[in-house]
Amino acid sequence: MVSYRPTLLFTLKRTLRRVSIACLMLSMMWGLLGCTRKGLDGNWVYHKGPLEYKIGQVNRDWRKVKFTQNDIAFYNSQYKAIVQINATCRKDYEDTTLKNLTDHLIYGFRDRKFIIQEKRKIDRRDALYTELKATLDGVSVQAALLVIKKNECIFDFAYITRPWNFKRGINTFHRVIYGFQVFRS
Repeated sequence: MVSYRPTLLFTLKRTLRRVSIACLMLSMMWGLLGCTRKGLDGNWVYHKGPLEYKIGQVNRDWRKVKFTQNDIAFYNSQYKAIVQINATCRKDYEDTTLKNLTDHLIYGFRDRKFIIQEKRKIDRRDALYTELKATLDGVSVQAALLVIKKNECIFDFAYITRPWNFKRGINTFHRVIYGFQVFRS
């Protein structure tokens, strides 16, 4: 009877195979836990790297669209309106006011007429809510904006439409902002 003694090469191959299987299983579990997702999931939670935040739901009249400088954007063709949400996180942000951040958002708006500008509490933080009428690229618009700072992130929300459609979609915008909650930043 011949005794079998594994060679060093055979032992190394078997060990590497076991390590590879363990790594594969670990990466599959990591993906199932949602750690590698990007974008808006079915629970209205947006994932972007370590950042996770939830927004309030929009109804079926609003279609998700890609808008380059935003995390999330919805368009309503009936109202010709858009809701945009964006988050920017950096450790080196200077301490700036919500008013200055709002002014930055409305930079391209001309002939501005402010209707409301007030502080509100969103996700237990101060936020600046603004409604205004203006022209944007020569077109009359009415907009609602919200800016909030939380941890190292700035979140901005915008609802923009023609003035005669403003009241038709503002409730959706309010649902989005009042449903906002940061899980990780």
